Amino acid sequence: SSVSAGGSLTISDPEWMFRPSKTDRFVMPPIADLKSINPDVHRQITGAGNHMILDNLRLISRTGIPMWIRMPLAAGINDSPEDLRKTADFLSGFAGVVRVDLLPVLDHADEKYRALGREPPRFSRDVDVAALIHRAAGYLDTDSRGTLPLHQII
Repeated sequence: SSVSAGGSLTISDPEWMFRPSKTDRFVMPPIADLKSINPDVHRQITGAGNHMILDNLRLISRTGIPMWIRMPLAAGINDSPEDLRKTADFLSGFAGVVRVDLLPVLDHADEKYRALGREPPRFSRDVDVAALIHRAAGYLDTDSRGTLPLHQII
C-alpha cells in the first residue's frame, strides 16, 4: 500500500505516518501526483490549487524517507520549459526523491466522460507521446543540482 501526498491529506499530526516502525521495510514510499508546480496551471487541470501538495512534499522530505513522484504530462498544458525547470529545481532539493515517473496524459477516458454527460478534455490529441516525454525529461534532467531519478512511462 502507499500513502498519497495529495491535497486531500489533512490530519492534525502528519508526522505520525513517518515515525519508524517494524514494518517500514514492507511499506512502499509515499507516492505523490504533481500535475504542475505552477498553481494556475494546477488549478486549470484539477480545479484546485497545489499548495497543500507542495507542503506535503516538503513535510515528507523533512522526514528523510524516500518518496516517489508521478508527473502526468498533458501537451500544451503542463509541459512548458519554465514550469518543468521550476519542477526540477523544486524536486532536486529533496534528497528522498527516489523515482519520478513521467506519465503522458492520453485520451483513453473519452467514453467515461461521455457516459457521465461531460465533454472529454482535449489533452494529447495528435501528439507524439515519445517526443513529449523525451522533451520533458530533458528539462527535468538538466537541473544544476543533479539528476532526478526519471522513469519514462509510455
